[in-house]
Amino acid sequence: MVRRMPGAPTREMTVAPGRAVAVHYRLELDGGVTVDVSKQPVWYVQGKDGFPPKLQAALTGKKKGDVVTVALAPEDAVGARNEALVLKLPRSQFTDAEPLARGERIEGRRDGKATVCVVVALDEKTVTVDFNPDLAGLPLTARLRVEDVAAALPGKK
Repeated sequence: MVRRMPGAPTREMTVAPGRAVAVHYRLELDGGVTVDVSKQPVWYVQGKDGFPPKLQAALTGKKKGDVVTVALAPEDAVGARNEALVLKLPRSQFTDAEPLARGERIEGRRDGKATVCVVVALDEKTVTVDFNPDLAGLPLTARLRVEDVAAALPGKK
């Protein structure tokens, strides 16, 4: 049996490559407007794909309970706007069952997959839709709180 000596410091695990990390996050626009908040901790493995690299870098060396604020340029967040994803389509591609309105979110198909787009303009002959994610091209602030750090299970990616 091994016991810790009274008064001896405990060694908390810090965020390092190969460790499983749980974080709560809040994403904000300039001015502090919240656009997304995690309801449950998000788990990822430090140094692996699946969590933004800039956020992983900011969390390196942190431990449970630490809070980090990271300014994200558009390319580090959702990405830059892509004007090629704004399409002018013939009205004949849309059903007349529901009238369309500017700003309306509708389901469309892009690259053969169903996805949501926004109606940005319309006239008698065409409908212009934008398939860019809502936050594309915008800088964000990420506020992260480390909820847990643990050894990752072998063989997990």
